[in-house]
Amino acid sequence: MTTWRFLFYGGIALLAIALVLVYVVSRRVRVTIKDIAEMADRMGRGEIVSPIETSVIEANQVAIALSNASFDRSQTEDRLHFVMHELVHRTKNLLALAQAMTRQLAKRADSIDDFQKAIAGRLEGLARSIEVLASEQWSGVFLHRVIDTHLANFLQNPQQLEVNGEDFLLTPEAVQNLGLALHELATNSMKYGALSVPDGKVIFAWTDAAEDDGRMITLTWTETNGPPVKAPSRTGFGTTVIKTHAAAAFGGLVQVDFLPGGLRWTLTAPRKALERKQKSDSELFSRSSPTN
Repeated sequence: MTTWRFLFYGGIALLAIALVLVYVVSRRVRVTIKDIAEMADRMGRGEIVSPIETSVIEANQVAIALSNASFDRSQTEDRLHFVMHELVHRTKNLLALAQAMTRQLAKRADSIDDFQKAIAGRLEGLARSIEVLASEQWSGVFLHRVIDTHLANFLQNPQQLEVNGEDFLLTPEAVQNLGLALHELATNSMKYGALSVPDGKVIFAWTDAAEDDGRMITLTWTETNGPPVKAPSRTGFGTTVIKTHAAAAFGGLVQVDFLPGGLRWTLTAPRKALERKQKSDSELFSRSSPTN
């Protein structure tokens, strides 16, 4: 009887201890799950959550994963807002530019057909600039690529174009404005100048110059071996783009000379109005490295 009593009361004691342990463990698991659920709820509201520390290793791993995900989501949302802001800004600029082109062409067009052809050609040139910028995520495009993009369709053979100058990265604004000027120069040359004949040639070159007010750059479009040229009797939209618009866009001076050997267009402007500075390796490393 003594043995049976010992077994009975011992069994009851062990059962009680087991129930207490189950309660303690279940309470910890319940609290842990509740904390994880609160983290997920806060994350769903767009907050950045910090990881919690529990006695359950797997729960700690889930908390760290939720914290990392909330941080990544916040960064993604910030980038999305920035991209949307940039998209609205650039769309407004493009629409304003297209509107200005439409008004100018409408004033000088002799017929609806002429207007449609003129606006289609300019929009095509603008679309080329936008396409090449989009391929580089609007971070800028090298000058050689801009030249090739806009002049490739105007050349009867590759020998008609000679490019001289050290390549450098253009700002997105410079890509659009210089693209418009190149398109107008090439269109005019194909109609009346060097690109209208197989032996004609265009030399596009640029050189640096130091002035009192800063570093300058001179871009020159020179046509040779083409038919005789003469100054136009009236100022058209193309002349406005290559002279007035180019000078205003780059804050420089434009000179157009109708020489016996062919047209020569010269733009002198501050280099900073065209060039986009590239980040050095040390700058990129410092931006990507965490700070203390």
